[in-house]
Amino acid sequence: MKNCRGDQRRRRNALADAGLLDISPHEFHEKVMEAKRFVIDRLSELVKHEDHPEERHSLAYSLGALKNVEENLQPELPSPGPPKRRES
Repeated sequence: MKNCRGDQRRRRNALADAGLLDISPHEFHEKVMEAKRFVIDRLSELVKHEDHPEERHSLAYSLGALKNVEENLQPELPSPGPPKRRES
């Protein structure tokens, strides 16, 4: 049981260090999107130069994980509501 609390504390500290505690679902979604953009940009660089296959593999895996997080977060995001009508 003591080890479990230590693991929870380490995870919570990691989340706090990353700025992911006590933020709204929208802010969390923005952070996920920012991370995805970074990964995609870096993958694009590596693909052009055809080097660092280990990093490419790691980035591709990370991109998949971020997509999974994004998909699981979708139900928690507030609905934008119906589109507003333009006045003519």
